[in-house]
Amino acid sequence: MWEVSGLDGLKSVLFEYLYAFILFFLVFALKVAANIAGSASARSKGIERSTSAVDARSSGTEYRSLLVKYKKFASVEDFYRLGVLEIKLQNKKLGHGEAGLAFFLPITISFLREKSGSKLATNVPQFSGLTEVEKEIVRCLYLAVAGESDRFFSFLETSIGAKLLEPLTILHSTAYQLKARSQRSLIKRMFSKRKSIKPAKRDFFDFTTMSGLELEMYAACQIAEIISAAGALSSPAESTGILRDISKARSLFLARASRLNSAEIWGHASSWFGGLPRLGEHEWPRSAKDNLPLVFLAQINLEKANRILLADQVPDSGWLAFFIGHGALECKVIHVQSGELPPLSQSPSDASPTWGWYGNNGPLPDVLTPQDHAFSFPYFPMDLVPLPSGEGNGANTALTEVDSIVPSRETFMSARHVHEMAGVEPVYFGHTVQHYAAKMMLAAKDVDQVIARLEDRYNNLQGHEPSDHKDRKIEETEKLLRKTKLARDEFVSSCQNFRDWAFQLSKWNRLDAENVKLFREWCSRVKQDQFSELGSKYFHRSHFEELLTPTYLMAMAAPDSVFLKLKKEIQVVLSENYRRPTKYRRHQMFGQGLRVQGNAAMEHLGDHMLMQLAYDDIMRWTFGDMGVFQFWISPRNLKQRKWDKVEVTFEGH
Repeated sequence: MWEVSGLDGLKSVLFEYLYAFILFFLVFALKVAANIAGSASARSKGIERSTSAVDARSSGTEYRSLLVKYKKFASVEDFYRLGVLEIKLQNKKLGHGEAGLAFFLPITISFLREKSGSKLATNVPQFSGLTEVEKEIVRCLYLAVAGESDRFFSFLETSIGAKLLEPLTILHSTAYQLKARSQRSLIKRMFSKRKSIKPAKRDFFDFTTMSGLELEMYAACQIAEIISAAGALSSPAESTGILRDISKARSLFLARASRLNSAEIWGHASSWFGGLPRLGEHEWPRSAKDNLPLVFLAQINLEKANRILLADQVPDSGWLAFFIGHGALECKVIHVQSGELPPLSQSPSDASPTWGWYGNNGPLPDVLTPQDHAFSFPYFPMDLVPLPSGEGNGANTALTEVDSIVPSRETFMSARHVHEMAGVEPVYFGHTVQHYAAKMMLAAKDVDQVIARLEDRYNNLQGHEPSDHKDRKIEETEKLLRKTKLARDEFVSSCQNFRDWAFQLSKWNRLDAENVKLFREWCSRVKQDQFSELGSKYFHRSHFEELLTPTYLMAMAAPDSVFLKLKKEIQVVLSENYRRPTKYRRHQMFGQGLRVQGNAAMEHLGDHMLMQLAYDDIMRWTFGDMGVFQFWISPRNLKQRKWDKVEVTFEGH
């Protein structure tokens, strides 16, 4: 506060107030002037941000509309327009979001035009204004970055594709990374100088030189220059047709045949999954590592496949039989050349059981004695369903069309779900009881191992430094160990009595109400509290109805004498709704396969995917964690029918 003393003091205060006011006004005026000058400067440079709210909203609406199309597999033109809008809407980070690498297309065309004086920031060409050669460049980049892997691989086999192998591979790998990893970090790495500021702080990326770009953008521009030079040397008709029909190769979706429509051919189908092969004069293949018999997976009728595929894809007669190794990546594909369906080939005497195959036990084996153990997977006749192909038809588009022929399913086989779809109450069979009783006998065999593990846990706890927490754990473990030892003999006896009662029942006769009641009582008896640790690995914890799931799995591939004992409504559901693996898994010949990790496709870049067989609970194909086997063959070996050159890959989560 100022101290006022007389008239002179009052004048002094007023002058100081006036001085402060003038100073404030001058500062305010300078700021306003600076803002006006900045706006004028921005307008003069063509980067004024207030280009009209209406235009901004219009561009944003168009962008969102194109994103909807993109999710439904946009055309090349739509993908290009997405790229143009990404550049136009500078408030979005390039490449970040649903559109992926769409901006590659207009950027690369602009790079070519920069040589004649055009600048990307002010003159991004529209698709309608491109020359025919430039459109070919756009189509090529589209294959590499838009997920069109099947046509991308086929393009590499063309004359111009061979020249583009390295840059296209880089771009295709980038597109995969973009979908699988952090988009933000990848784009930042691609478009920032190694020791420069982050792209987000720039007004706009500088594409007038190539010095700030990384390998992926170099690849795109290299592709543009190669195709541009090739187009200048060839006729317009040749240059515009380079990519339009790059892949007429067809592919097959392999589904289980509906049992309702295939009863007359059930035992002698011409193509089938599982069961036994028909090898004719060929011997059962063996492993090159340990000489053990390989495992049979499927056999395809080539005459029928040839009617759908192209003539140079597969022979027009005979069968292809597919085998795989036990836990090792080895395979064998045998071409059975015979005019008629050969007799069944019997499993070798030293064949290994299929249960527990490839590191996953899956369901308990349906056979319950060592003498009857399963040495083959369930047998199912196969339908060959053509997958649509052509520009704009990605793998998922084709599968959408297949859904109308072979219904998809979301989950593994579930008895409760079957009953809901069929609209019927459950009916239990002797097999249901025997299957669960066999599981409890496995639990009875494990009792000593369970007790040994508890003793180890107790001894390990004793060796730790004492604490309140450790003392409680020791006390709890000691009580559990004592209770388990006391219950051991009673648990084993209960499991044996359960088994004896279960195997008095007829395996495929329906249980009456009294036996269903006894079954429930036995299930409760072996799950008593004192048995909690002994049988925990094998106890049935879900809904009681789910005990029927193994019975349905067994009946689906069983002879008519078994299958027809199911309720008619159940027969229909099992035949029509479980013809394929769960959603996003499929069995297939040729075309674009599943990309679980992406490594298999890149390792076999340019090869044909001859066969794909995926995790399938109905087939008991418990391939790791939702894994996929893919059989690969090079175009040259396919043309020369060198089936011994087929290689197999496995990918899982």
